Amino acid sequence: MKVAIVTHETFFPVKGGGTIRVLKIAESFKRRGHNVKIFAPYGSQYDGENEVEGGINFYGVCNIERFKTKNKEFAYLKYILKTSVRLVFEDYDFLMAHIAVAGISSIPARIFKLSPSLIDLDDIISGLSSFGFIKKVAPKIERMIPHFYDSVSCMSEALAEKVRETGKKNVFVVPHGVDLKLFKPSNEEERELGHFVFSGGIEAHDGVDIILRAVALLKEKYPFIKLSVIGDGSKLSECINLCKELGLSDNVVFTGWIDHREIPKYHRKASAGIICDRYMPATEIALVVRGVEYMGSGLPIIASDNKGNLELIDDGENGLIFEKENIKALAQKMEWVINNPKGAFEMGMKGRKIAENKYDWGKNAEEIVKRCESIYSDYKNKF
Repeated sequence: MKVAIVTHETFFPVKGGGTIRVLKIAESFKRRGHNVKIFAPYGSQYDGENEVEGGINFYGVCNIERFKTKNKEFAYLKYILKTSVRLVFEDYDFLMAHIAVAGISSIPARIFKLSPSLIDLDDIISGLSSFGFIKKVAPKIERMIPHFYDSVSCMSEALAEKVRETGKKNVFVVPHGVDLKLFKPSNEEERELGHFVFSGGIEAHDGVDIILRAVALLKEKYPFIKLSVIGDGSKLSECINLCKELGLSDNVVFTGWIDHREIPKYHRKASAGIICDRYMPATEIALVVRGVEYMGSGLPIIASDNKGNLELIDDGENGLIFEKENIKALAQKMEWVINNPKGAFEMGMKGRKIAENKYDWGKNAEEIVKRCESIYSDYKNKF
């Protein structure tokens, strides 16, 4: 089967949970003997390659730098137009679109070619835009897009509920996964008391500033407290300045963007991982990659009470839940981890077992691929 995977996520370098999800699905297609080609934007490390990791075919649509491209909405409009034309003339047997932007760009090909298809959703894009027009109009468009596809895979039950509310059938849930060979637990002696980690994008909705203020509340009582912030984003410089204002320069390390394969070494020394999302439509349904990677590393998760997080975390078992945007509540959960290192370690190991059972990328990506194969088989039987 010739498979076209279309995504708005940027490759070269691989950044963000969405790109990882697409890559893992593509790798699973290839392992099962299919010919795969990814159509996506490219970043600063792109030198015209026609393959990504693992020998998967790649077509670079246009340059879009995550967190760096200005007027991103116009850049994605260019991406939509170029991809729409390309797909109409591309030779493939099955079309998989990843998230709404790619979903829009794939619709003309769906109409003209009538090929079997699936759209994979792990975000609500319109909920993240700062453009007033997009905030007003895009949610309505985003609700329509899944109806152009044979089936819909969602990364959380909260997101699947949103899609089902539109009347769409054939909706199923496959959460993000973790590479269990890459993300492995450290032993109890390696964990640094009072060392917390945040990994991911640094945007307003990610709440890194809230974490910094929680650290500031705890610093006087626990001067050894440490926070590693792994990632970049439009709010990185603001967070660095806030860190200085709060007198936390000796307590907080900002790594900037690092290769995904380097993240586990920061997890190994930490005593807990933090998810601190503010409320937005997109964050409310998110079951984020950083969460399952914390679990794979055997870290307890301290997370805000967004719906997606509640699917991932059993409060008091594999993590601790706090009221979103409540700095004192977050600080209290962090203090519990500091005062209960053995309990926190055991909590993290429970999370590792859950990750092995529910969040193995190999199994989860393969589930999506098997659904695609089933759709294609049904299509062939009809014709």
